[in-house]
Amino acid sequence: MDRQCHCGSWMRLELRTILAGKVQILHVPMRACEACSAYHLFPPVKSVLTNYVRDLGKESSKSKSKRSFTEVNEISQIIYDVFMQETCDSSSVDMENAMKAAINDRINLLLDLFQHAESIQDRIWIEDLRQRLSQLSSLLVELDRDKVHSHE
Repeated sequence: MDRQCHCGSWMRLELRTILAGKVQILHVPMRACEACSAYHLFPPVKSVLTNYVRDLGKESSKSKSKRSFTEVNEISQIIYDVFMQETCDSSSVDMENAMKAAINDRINLLLDLFQHAESIQDRIWIEDLRQRLSQLSSLLVELDRDKVHSHE
């Protein structure tokens, strides 16, 4: 789950709050380095977050509000769920195993829902489920990439 920062220290995966106008978007996955205070948006959520901020559009300039990114992003929801279940002392390996188990459980659930959506020919629901499954596959790719980088 951790990745090396440009300063040489390890960046940890965290959930942070970002601002889009007057809207606080909670639970956004970021990588953060304690040594140099660098932080980067977790790559698998970038396109979803960009679209979400764009869709907030005019609402973000009206009045202050808070939104959880977990409501629109499968990856953020899974990370949030795992972080709530695990203790702060959990090792990176334990966290990665918990994350992979949660991803597999969610994929199985979404595939069951996808099968049902196809049986009733609900095209909107099918497309939503496709997008959610795509988000999860990008998370699996990122976890595999992290594993490669951590062994170099």
